[in-house]
Amino acid sequence: MKLNRNSILFVLTLVLFVAFTFSPATAGEKEGWLKFNPALEKAAKEDKAILVDFYTDWCHWCKVMDEKTFSEANVAQKLKDRFVAVKLNAEDASETVSYDNKTFTNPEFTRSFGVTGYPALAFLDSKGKPINFPEKIDSKAS
Repeated sequence: MKLNRNSILFVLTLVLFVAFTFSPATAGEKEGWLKFNPALEKAAKEDKAILVDFYTDWCHWCKVMDEKTFSEANVAQKLKDRFVAVKLNAEDASETVSYDNKTFTNPEFTRSFGVTGYPALAFLDSKGKPINFPEKIDSKAS
């Protein structure tokens, strides 16, 4: 079977359409959600608490939380008014976080917060200190 130029363009267009339509949005594409370190700076400047959403790409309930909870108008407005919101892909080892004078990959940082299931939320004060953990965060990821 020989493909002509129009067939090749059609297939290429179709592949690109599918790739862009069905690819998951990254944290930077989700309106109002920041990466961790820019969020620390913004929280200090605006004197707001930080909400960290630890998620994974494969987690069904993470997607449900995004679709049903975080995108609900009242919830989205309260998050915007009261928090600096962070989306952190717990399994993305290519991303790093600088915290407490140390650098962590996302998986190391996630483990340092004791996260073992997803989705998981952490709350930090405007200085970046945990407000929902009874103990200081272990600076050595296990």
